[in-house]
Amino acid sequence: MQGQKLVTDCDYYDTEGMTEQDIAAAKVVKYAVATESNTVVYIKVAREVDGNPAALTAGQLEGLTSYMNEIKDAGVSVQLRNEPADQMRISLLIYYDPTLLIIDANGNGSQNGKDPVRETTKQVIENLPFNGMFRKSDLMAALQALPCVEVADIKSVKVKPRNGAEWQTVEGYDRPYSGYYSIDALTVDYQPYNAIE
Repeated sequence: MQGQKLVTDCDYYDTEGMTEQDIAAAKVVKYAVATESNTVVYIKVAREVDGNPAALTAGQLEGLTSYMNEIKDAGVSVQLRNEPADQMRISLLIYYDPTLLIIDANGNGSQNGKDPVRETTKQVIENLPFNGMFRKSDLMAALQALPCVEVADIKSVKVKPRNGAEWQTVEGYDRPYSGYYSIDALTVDYQPYNAIE
């Protein structure tokens, strides 16, 4: 809790006199998950900006590091992972029902002023739980559930941690290094579906 001091020799704060809103505002880390590997505890963390995960600021990370050093058990090695979102590039091939979806001159789909394929894809990625597994099959199922989509094909999904050197092709599933994703590029190739040849 930024701006608050731990109770002496304890791992909790004195919140007397604070409202629930004050407490919520003081809590910097909104997303966190811990895993252990080779006797090291790795903790992925993020704050919340406009309803989405985001990396902590340098000052917030410094405060969190101090807090973790204070509360952790002696001899336990803890490493904080505070990273910007993993980047994601998605390429789709969509065979659409021309009676339900209009494709404009720029190749964007439109149904009631929105592109349901792009909206659905963004929702699938944004609604993943923190450190949740991205599964291509989940995206496929969400796209196939759209009434305007007759056939959906995921041509490719590539991911890269923000500071990573190379893009990796997702084969089946992927867990984000940072704990969350940001769509860097979304390409949709729309083709009309012809039931009769």
